[in-house]
Parts: sequence; C-alpha cells; structure tokens
Amino acid sequence: MNIQNKIKNYSEYGFTNEKIVDRIGLDYVDLDYVHRALNNYNRKTYKDYAGNRSRIRERNHGKIVPWCELLWHFGVAFFNKSIKKFSMQEIADTCMVNHWDIKHIFRYFGLKYKKLPKNALALLGYVPQFVRHEVDRLDHGKCIRCSRGIEELPKKRMDYHIVDEDKAPLSDNVVTLCYYCHTYYVHNYLERQKGVTFKGFTRKTFESMVKHYYIIKNEPFTAKYDNLTNELNGFRDK
Repeated sequence: MNIQNKIKNYSEYGFTNEKIVDRIGLDYVDLDYVHRALNNYNRKTYKDYAGNRSRIRERNHGKIVPWCELLWHFGVAFFNKSIKKFSMQEIADTCMVNHWDIKHIFRYFGLKYKKLPKNALALLGYVPQFVRHEVDRLDHGKCIRCSRGIEELPKKRMDYHIVDEDKAPLSDNVVTLCYYCHTYYVHNYLERQKGVTFKGFTRKTFESMVKHYYIIKNEPFTAKYDNLTNELNGFRDK
C-alpha cells in the first residue's frame, strides 16, 4: 500500500492529521503532506481540477496530450456509452491505446460518477491538433496583435488563446498570441485588471478588437479608456 492510501485509511479510521504523521513515521510526511493527500482524495467533479485545466488549456508548447486527442477523436458519447458496458482496459484495447490514457479522461472529470459531462470538450479547454494546424495556417504562425513571429520573441513562445471559453475550441474560436500579448495584455490587463470577458466574441471580432487597441495604445498597463467594457461590447455586436 502506498503512502497516500495509508493516509486515507488512517483518516477514515478517525485519526487526526497529527496522529497520522506519527503513524507514518517518515521524515518527508508532515502536516502539509497529509493535508494535500486528503484533499486529493476529496475531489468530486471536474470543477476541482482547475489546476489541471490551466495546464492544458492552450498551446501546450506544441505538445500533444494523448488522452485529450482521444477524447476529441472518439467523442464524449462514445466514452459515456462504452464505460457502461466495458472496463477501461477493454475500451483501451478498442482504441488501441494504453489503459492509462482512458483513465486520465475520467480521472480529469472526476472518477466517482463514471460519466463525462456533455460539454466535456468545451470544459477541457484543450486545442486539438487539427485545430492547431488550421489556426497556424490562418495566422501564419504570428501573433494577431503585434504580428511578431516566434523568431522575434525573447522567450520564443507562441500561445493558442481560446476566445470564448463557453464554446469548443474550434478554428473560429482560437487565435494565436505571443507570450507577451497573451499573458500581460489579454489575461493580466483585460481580464484581471479590467474584468473583461470575451463571451460572445468570435475569432474575427476578437482580432478586430486587439488590433484596434494595439494601434491606439501599445502600452497595456496604461488605462486610456474609463468604460472599456462598454467599448468592447461594440466589437461583440459586430
């Protein structure tokens, strides 16, 4: 039995966190370790996996996440139907993949319920390979805001940004942004400082908006407009 399972069992027996530390008797197992282990076991649904979502939401630096691609390829309905009849190993054999790839899909959204939400692809926030290729073609591999390519960037990093997070990341809902424009302008300035949301935006209207404000003001931290949200509504209605 591994350490985390032991911690869970001791907790179910009624031991306090302090007593669990004493029972385990290992140098690296302290109160913080026990607290983290118990929190991991208490996760119920996909909402508790926000940390995972933030790591796979956008470009993934060109990497392909196998289980994300599986979900896109076979679809939510296939897995929800299959899990009622077959084991994860049998589903893996059908898909010709490792059984851990199937487990990761259900683990991400919460193992307890054995069923994926119907809007799992939108909740996943992962940009699949075929969409990345299409977006690369549309944007020519350059940031739509500052028009710089990866060779011109200090950090040599480009990101895929999902415009409207309530919709699936298809080619009309994903744009290319450089690390600077993505992190400091879109996320830090517009979303966090100004409270802007891009619900209702499309790829076309989002591109028009960021290009418009980039021409007017390059510096993202200077608030030039008091009613920025109202002005953005004008782009949303186009």
